[in-house]
Amino acid sequence: MQFRQIECFLAVAEELHFSRAAKRLHLSQPPLSKHIRQLEQELGVQLFIRNRRSVVQTEAGRIYQEKVRNVLYQLEEAKLAAQRAQAGQTGELKIGFLSALFYDFIPPLLMRFRRRFPDVQVTLLEMVAAKQFEAVSDGKVDVAFPGLPPDKPGLEISSRILRKDKWYACFHSEHPLAQQEKVWLEEVRRESFVFIQRAVSPALDDALLEMFRQVNYTPRVAQTASRAQSLLSLIAAGVGISIFPGAVSALPSAGLVFRPLKDKLAPYEHSIIWNGSNTSPVLAEFLKEPALQGVG
Repeated sequence: MQFRQIECFLAVAEELHFSRAAKRLHLSQPPLSKHIRQLEQELGVQLFIRNRRSVVQTEAGRIYQEKVRNVLYQLEEAKLAAQRAQAGQTGELKIGFLSALFYDFIPPLLMRFRRRFPDVQVTLLEMVAAKQFEAVSDGKVDVAFPGLPPDKPGLEISSRILRKDKWYACFHSEHPLAQQEKVWLEEVRRESFVFIQRAVSPALDDALLEMFRQVNYTPRVAQTASRAQSLLSLIAAGVGISIFPGAVSALPSAGLVFRPLKDKLAPYEHSIIWNGSNTSPVLAEFLKEPALQGVG
């Protein structure tokens, strides 16, 4: 069965006149009649009753026309769906993220992207930084926001620095240093600290340790936690203070204050990572978002 036969059948079924159907298809009548006969032979049914004066569609022809139209509609839908998928307009985007570092960044980013591509299903998966690198490499997520970029990215991991953040000290609002506009690291030397667990973000832990090495002392760690929100609760309870990238200050933090550090410190770099071998059109469109173009 050929598509041309289907096309001829539908033209005759709609015109109920062989000459008009042939003219519509830019055919002479004999080839048209031949296509109809071949189709009837393949189907084993009579589609039309013909005589010199009229063409009447049989019940088999009427049912066949109805079913064929449905199939053609589905084929057109499939074609459009494939074209939209290739253009990145449909599909799924899985995103790994560390909520504390992107609390103020991801919501507006996704709102803009969803306006552009409302039919793309976006799935957010909160995971520690180390797991994000694994998930991107293994294809479990398309893109991730681990905070700092990888020190030694694998061949399959691509990264882009999105923004550079200053460091802030976080105090209970009644802490003496909370009254200052800015603080030096030297001023918090005798404080007890609460830090994020190293397993959550080894790169962040390394950045903090390097920061304290610059002022020649090792911080006294009172407690660690797996989530930034838990650290904020510990600070509010007076367990200790902490040092965060400025993005953390966007988290709900009643009773706390964030004060920028005066020291000349390397900024904290927020990054996006993805698998360079991932050919997803949806990912390609997501990476075109203005907010993801990176900084120098």
